[in-house]
Amino acid sequence: MSALADALRAPASTAPAPRPRPDAPALVDWDGVTGTAVLTTAPQPAAYDSIVEALGFDPEDVQVEGTPKAWTMAAKDGERQVQYWAKLRHRSTIVATPVLDGLLAASRARRSLVPRDGSTAVVVCLADLQIGKQDWRGGTPELIERIATTMDELEAHLRRTNPAHVVLADLGDIVEGMESGGGLESALSSNDLSLPSQIEVAAQIVHCFVELCARYADEVTVAGVGSNHCRLRRGKVDIGTPADDFGLMLMRILRQQYRNHPAFEHVRFVLPAEYEEHVLLDVLGTRIGIVHGHQARSVQKIGDWWAKQSHGGSTLGDADLLLVGHYHHWATAPSGRSIHTGREKRFHVAPTLDNGSSWFRNAGGGADSDTGLLTLTVTEGVGVVDTRVLREGGWL
Repeated sequence: MSALADALRAPASTAPAPRPRPDAPALVDWDGVTGTAVLTTAPQPAAYDSIVEALGFDPEDVQVEGTPKAWTMAAKDGERQVQYWAKLRHRSTIVATPVLDGLLAASRARRSLVPRDGSTAVVVCLADLQIGKQDWRGGTPELIERIATTMDELEAHLRRTNPAHVVLADLGDIVEGMESGGGLESALSSNDLSLPSQIEVAAQIVHCFVELCARYADEVTVAGVGSNHCRLRRGKVDIGTPADDFGLMLMRILRQQYRNHPAFEHVRFVLPAEYEEHVLLDVLGTRIGIVHGHQARSVQKIGDWWAKQSHGGSTLGDADLLLVGHYHHWATAPSGRSIHTGREKRFHVAPTLDNGSSWFRNAGGGADSDTGLLTLTVTEGVGVVDTRVLREGGWL
């Protein structure tokens, strides 16, 4: 089992589950790990710990998850009261990843000495983790465990494939953000991490993926693109340029941290130009374009959108292969023919490891696809020879 994956996992607690006091003046639905509560109080508590204490819990054991919803009411005697609806979680289940400084300090130049296959590269697609979002698959602790399990599968895949070059492609939406979906108020009630915490956890996760790839390849390329959840925005209005993106920001931070670090001397970063939203890589003669995918509006329109990039003078029009996120399920289709190789051009939509989307299920009448991590194996002179989605216990 990967020690890097273990580094992401929160330790299990053996402490007995806390219980609210029988005389707590609130309606509490609590299963020992998570729950909800309705509390009416006056005056307004000064801190979330005050809410936890008023519910009859010890703040050392239980914390408020996200931001409580609050309503101001007038009591019969005229005194103002506040009613809270809050989500609760046992602190032992909160993700406890080591800080990035500690991870970097522990990194060593310890690459495997097995000779590499110089004609083989593996592309790993991180897509739409939306860290901080809670949904039917759970919250951040459950996401961390899902990612860690998939990292174990990725390590086994890299051992089998033995590539000389690994491309780690962040296809965007690595954090949930605070301005997506129903806006700020919706995010405050549904997210389990603040925006700074989302970015911190994201940086730690990307670092662990980079370190894993760096151990099993002579060359690692980390590529990132801007996306709608990560874009600096107010409501639905984008602010600044496409470079004003939290996902790209954490990539720039990691690039700076890796400079002059012996464990990452063979790692390079490829990020879009300030006013672009894509990158183009040459991987053993196969030109791979990377874009988040929200620009196309739907999976069915990706081929047409990609074709138009040639008329617009975009370097994406020169790509033999296009990697796309955004749509949260795996899909692939041919789209034209490469003037460089004579082979068909093809786009791949990457699945996600996220916590699911009850909004999509309810609004669209469909169902979430299974989670997974898309990988592609590229060989020199041939192109993509293997496409698989890594999942717990194996691959598709």
